[in-house]
Amino acid sequence: MRRKNIAFKTKIQLACEKIDEHKPIAKQTIMHWDSWYMCKDIVERCRAHNYRWIGDIKSNRIVFYQNERFNLCELYDLLRAEDRFVDVVVEGEFYPICKVNAYVSEVGVVLVLINVEAGTWDVHFLCSDLVELTVFEFVKMALMRCVIEEVHKQVKALGFGEYKFQCSEAALIHVHPGMSGVRAPLHFTSAAFALWNKEISSNY
Repeated sequence: MRRKNIAFKTKIQLACEKIDEHKPIAKQTIMHWDSWYMCKDIVERCRAHNYRWIGDIKSNRIVFYQNERFNLCELYDLLRAEDRFVDVVVEGEFYPICKVNAYVSEVGVVLVLINVEAGTWDVHFLCSDLVELTVFEFVKMALMRCVIEEVHKQVKALGFGEYKFQCSEAALIHVHPGMSGVRAPLHFTSAAFALWNKEISSNY
Protein backbone atom coordinates (compact mmCIF):
# COMPACT_ATOMS: atom_id res chain seq x y z
CA MET A 1 0.00 0.00 0.00
CA ARG A 2 1.39 3.42 -0.94
CA ARG A 3 0.11 6.90 -0.27
CA LYS A 4 1.76 10.02 -1.66
CA ASN A 5 4.78 7.88 -2.64
CA ILE A 6 5.36 6.87 1.00
CA ALA A 7 5.43 3.15 1.79
CA PHE A 8 2.95 2.04 4.43
CA LYS A 9 4.50 0.93 7.71
CA THR A 10 2.88 -0.81 10.64
CA LYS A 11 2.94 0.50 14.18
CA ILE A 12 5.48 -2.19 15.02
CA GLN A 13 7.78 -1.07 12.21
CA LEU A 14 7.45 2.57 13.24
CA ALA A 15 8.16 1.71 16.86
CA CYS A 16 11.28 -0.23 15.85
CA GLU A 17 12.47 2.76 13.85
CA LYS A 18 11.87 5.03 16.80
CA ILE A 19 13.96 2.74 19.01
CA ASP A 20 16.76 2.79 16.43
CA GLU A 21 16.65 6.59 16.19
CA HIS A 22 16.69 7.21 19.94
CA LYS A 23 19.84 8.92 21.27
CA PRO A 24 20.48 7.95 24.91
CA ILE A 25 21.43 10.77 27.26
CA ALA A 26 21.66 8.82 30.53
CA LYS A 27 22.97 5.55 31.91
CA GLN A 28 19.94 3.45 31.04
CA THR A 29 17.01 3.71 28.64
CA ILE A 30 13.80 1.90 29.59
CA MET A 31 10.94 1.42 27.13
CA HIS A 32 7.31 1.13 28.19
CA TRP A 33 4.56 -0.15 25.90
CA ASP A 34 1.07 -1.59 25.90
CA SER A 35 0.16 -5.12 24.86
CA TRP A 36 -0.07 -4.17 21.17
CA TYR A 37 3.74 -3.84 21.11
CA MET A 38 4.54 -6.91 23.22
CA CYS A 39 6.23 -8.90 20.48
CA LYS A 40 9.54 -10.38 19.37
CA ASP A 41 10.44 -7.53 16.98
CA ILE A 42 10.19 -4.79 19.60
CA VAL A 43 12.07 -6.79 22.23
CA GLU A 44 14.86 -7.61 19.78
CA ARG A 45 15.28 -3.93 18.85
CA CYS A 46 15.61 -3.08 22.55
CA ARG A 47 18.21 -5.80 23.04
CA ALA A 48 20.18 -4.59 20.04
CA HIS A 49 20.60 -1.23 21.78
CA ASN A 50 20.95 -2.60 25.34
CA TYR A 51 17.68 -0.93 26.34
CA ARG A 52 15.50 -2.40 29.08
CA TRP A 53 11.73 -2.66 28.79
CA ILE A 54 8.37 -3.03 30.56
CA GLY A 55 5.26 -4.04 28.64
CA ASP A 56 1.64 -4.90 29.14
CA ILE A 57 0.88 -8.48 28.14
CA LYS A 58 -2.50 -9.98 27.25
CA SER A 59 -4.18 -12.34 29.67
CA ASN A 60 -4.39 -15.13 27.06
CA ARG A 61 -0.63 -15.09 26.35
CA ILE A 62 1.06 -18.46 26.89
CA VAL A 63 3.95 -18.64 29.36
CA PHE A 64 5.96 -21.45 30.90
CA TYR A 65 6.24 -21.42 34.67
CA GLN A 66 8.10 -24.12 36.60
CA ASN A 67 8.22 -26.21 33.40
CA GLU A 68 4.44 -26.12 32.96
CA ARG A 69 2.43 -24.36 30.26
CA PHE A 70 -0.17 -21.75 31.31
CA ASN A 71 -2.02 -18.85 29.82
CA LEU A 72 -1.72 -15.90 32.15
CA CYS A 73 -5.26 -16.27 33.52
CA GLU A 74 -4.45 -19.85 34.52
CA LEU A 75 -1.19 -18.71 36.09
CA TYR A 76 -3.09 -16.07 38.06
CA ASP A 77 -5.51 -18.71 39.37
CA LEU A 78 -2.59 -20.92 40.44
CA LEU A 79 -0.72 -18.14 42.21
CA ARG A 80 -3.87 -16.94 43.96
CA ALA A 81 -4.60 -20.50 45.15
CA GLU A 82 -1.03 -20.67 46.51
CA ASP A 83 -1.59 -17.37 48.35
CA ARG A 84 1.37 -15.78 46.60
CA PHE A 85 0.00 -12.21 46.46
CA VAL A 86 1.37 -9.54 48.77
CA ASP A 87 0.37 -5.92 49.42
CA VAL A 88 3.00 -3.52 48.16
CA VAL A 89 2.81 0.12 49.32
CA VAL A 90 4.15 2.73 46.91
CA GLU A 91 3.68 6.41 47.76
CA GLY A 92 0.85 5.58 50.16
CA GLU A 93 -1.08 3.38 47.70
CA PHE A 94 -1.66 -0.37 48.22
CA TYR A 95 -1.10 -2.77 45.31
CA PRO A 96 -1.98 -6.49 45.69
CA ILE A 97 0.78 -8.01 43.58
CA CYS A 98 2.55 -11.22 42.70
CA LYS A 99 5.86 -11.38 40.83
CA VAL A 100 7.32 -14.50 39.21
CA ASN A 101 9.84 -15.32 36.52
CA ALA A 102 8.48 -17.16 33.49
CA TYR A 103 9.42 -18.01 29.91
CA VAL A 104 7.60 -16.41 26.98
CA SER A 105 8.09 -17.92 23.53
CA GLU A 106 10.28 -15.80 21.21
CA VAL A 107 10.96 -13.37 24.06
CA GLY A 108 12.77 -15.44 26.68
CA VAL A 109 12.79 -15.38 30.47
CA VAL A 110 10.84 -12.41 31.78
CA LEU A 111 9.53 -11.01 35.00
CA VAL A 112 5.73 -11.37 35.11
CA LEU A 113 3.93 -9.07 37.49
CA ILE A 114 0.24 -9.55 38.25
CA ASN A 115 -1.69 -6.74 39.89
CA VAL A 116 -5.25 -7.03 41.22
CA GLU A 117 -7.03 -3.69 41.34
CA ALA A 118 -8.60 -3.10 44.72
CA GLY A 119 -12.38 -2.71 44.62
CA THR A 120 -12.92 -3.89 41.06
CA TRP A 121 -10.72 -7.03 41.24
CA ASP A 122 -9.61 -6.35 37.67
CA VAL A 123 -6.38 -8.21 36.91
CA HIS A 124 -3.52 -6.48 35.10
CA PHE A 125 -0.49 -8.27 33.66
CA LEU A 126 2.94 -6.79 33.02
CA CYS A 127 6.16 -8.37 31.86
CA SER A 128 9.71 -7.08 31.66
CA ASP A 129 13.35 -8.02 31.26
CA LEU A 130 14.04 -6.27 34.59
CA VAL A 131 14.09 -9.63 36.36
CA GLU A 132 16.63 -8.43 38.93
CA LEU A 133 14.26 -5.88 40.52
CA THR A 134 12.35 -6.41 43.73
CA VAL A 135 8.55 -6.13 43.66
CA PHE A 136 8.73 -2.64 45.19
CA GLU A 137 11.36 -1.43 42.71
CA PHE A 138 9.45 -2.80 39.74
CA VAL A 139 6.09 -1.35 40.76
CA LYS A 140 7.62 2.06 41.34
CA MET A 141 9.23 1.97 37.91
CA ALA A 142 6.11 0.65 36.16
CA LEU A 143 4.05 3.49 37.64
CA MET A 144 6.15 5.97 35.68
CA ARG A 145 4.06 5.09 32.65
CA CYS A 146 1.07 6.66 34.43
CA VAL A 147 3.03 9.91 34.58
CA ILE A 148 3.79 9.72 30.86
CA GLU A 149 0.15 9.05 29.99
CA GLU A 150 -0.95 11.98 32.15
CA VAL A 151 1.38 14.23 30.16
CA HIS A 152 -0.18 12.81 26.99
CA LYS A 153 -3.69 13.66 28.23
CA GLN A 154 -2.64 17.20 29.11
CA VAL A 155 -1.11 17.71 25.67
CA LYS A 156 -4.30 16.45 23.99
CA ALA A 157 -6.32 18.83 26.18
CA LEU A 158 -4.34 21.68 24.63
CA GLY A 159 -5.76 20.78 21.24
CA PHE A 160 -3.40 18.17 19.86
CA GLY A 161 -5.33 15.33 18.24
CA GLU A 162 -4.70 11.77 17.16
CA TYR A 163 -2.72 11.28 13.98
CA LYS A 164 -2.04 8.39 11.63
CA PHE A 165 1.33 8.38 9.99
CA GLN A 166 3.08 6.42 7.27
CA CYS A 167 6.77 6.84 8.08
CA SER A 168 9.12 7.42 10.99
CA GLU A 169 9.71 11.05 9.97
CA ALA A 170 6.00 11.74 10.34
CA ALA A 171 5.95 9.83 13.61
CA LEU A 172 8.64 12.09 15.03
CA ILE A 173 6.46 15.14 14.37
CA HIS A 174 3.73 13.67 16.55
CA VAL A 175 5.81 12.61 19.53
CA HIS A 176 5.20 14.84 22.52
CA PRO A 177 7.96 15.41 25.10
CA GLY A 178 7.15 16.07 28.75
CA MET A 179 8.90 16.18 32.11
CA SER A 180 8.10 13.56 34.75
CA GLY A 181 10.94 13.73 37.23
CA VAL A 182 13.16 11.60 35.00
CA ARG A 183 14.60 12.49 31.61
CA ALA A 184 12.16 13.66 28.90
CA PRO A 185 9.69 10.81 28.40
CA LEU A 186 8.32 10.38 24.89
CA HIS A 187 4.89 9.03 24.07
CA PHE A 188 3.33 8.14 20.72
CA THR A 189 -0.07 9.76 20.34
CA SER A 190 -1.42 6.76 18.44
CA ALA A 191 -0.72 4.14 21.12
CA ALA A 192 0.93 3.65 24.48
CA PHE A 193 4.55 3.32 23.43
CA ALA A 194 6.92 5.35 25.56
CA LEU A 195 10.58 5.68 26.28
CA TRP A 196 12.80 7.68 28.52
CA ASN A 197 16.35 7.86 29.78
CA LYS A 198 16.61 7.12 33.46
CA GLU A 199 19.53 7.26 35.82
CA ILE A 200 19.85 3.75 37.27
CA SER A 201 21.59 3.46 40.62
CA SER A 202 24.21 0.79 41.09
CA ASN A 203 22.00 -1.37 43.31
CA TYR A 204 19.49 -1.94 40.48
